[in-house]
Amino acid sequence: MSEIMMKLGPYSFGLQTAAYQEFQRSTAYTWAAQARFGKLNTLQPTGPGEDAFTLTGLIFPEHFGGTGQLDAMRALAELQKPQALIDGRGNMLGQWVIESIDETGSIFAARGVARKQDFSIKLKRAPEDSGLGLIASALGATTQGFPISSDLVISAKNLATTARNGGGNMLGALADSLVTVTSYAAALGNQASGTLQAVRSGVNLAKTLQNAGSDAGGLLAGVKSVAGVGSAMNGLVNVGGNISRAAGSASSVLQRAGVDLGAGQADPVAIAAVRNSMVGMNQLNVFAVSVRTTAQSIIGRI
Repeated sequence: MSEIMMKLGPYSFGLQTAAYQEFQRSTAYTWAAQARFGKLNTLQPTGPGEDAFTLTGLIFPEHFGGTGQLDAMRALAELQKPQALIDGRGNMLGQWVIESIDETGSIFAARGVARKQDFSIKLKRAPEDSGLGLIASALGATTQGFPISSDLVISAKNLATTARNGGGNMLGALADSLVTVTSYAAALGNQASGTLQAVRSGVNLAKTLQNAGSDAGGLLAGVKSVAGVGSAMNGLVNVGGNISRAAGSASSVLQRAGVDLGAGQADPVAIAAVRNSMVGMNQLNVFAVSVRTTAQSIIGRI
């Protein structure tokens, strides 16, 4: 968790992803006024008002996190479900919804890719009875005092380590594939752009999985309730599912490229490089599904 500034559901704000430069929190409290003759109105507290966060910051996609950070935020917002908000020290801040995401791109590279992205994301706190986002209802406030099984914590920590190490290993393999495919870019012809984009996507996905494992391990380091275990595992469930879907799409792109290159009698070594990349993507897909399934199994034991 050392690089994590704040975590919203499965998405981490941090130095290696979207680093916010400032945040503003506005918390309101409601009071009902009752008029009195010749005196100030009597004020009666009626409960909490709105609680809102605005995070503003910068993303440099060529150096940290890749180009998909804002897309990941929007994908999370499109779920239109409250998400658990956790600060960098592991404190649970409640359930929050994304109200809006603003983006300004500048310093453009080839094909209109922004090398600098300014962003602003507005969050609003949701009542605890509105649906609990990433923390299942079984992990609500009533479970906070439940004793934690040591076997449950060990299983969760082992999975976090597996996700971190497995993501790191696949990151290395896919990074090597990217170097190889890049060296044969000229031989790939019309398939070069799509192939390179797919392999770069795989590199970013493997890095995301590695980070998710590290984040879950950080949450579990000082876990004191089953809700904490559930939060860590739900993060892996969501990240595993997202990575599986994205890796499957990238694998399809590489499969089509391999078929087209074979039909066009391209350099056999270049074709082999594309197909090896597809194998690596398929392995990432299967591994992400395994992480997701195991995390769901641990949640089922709570």
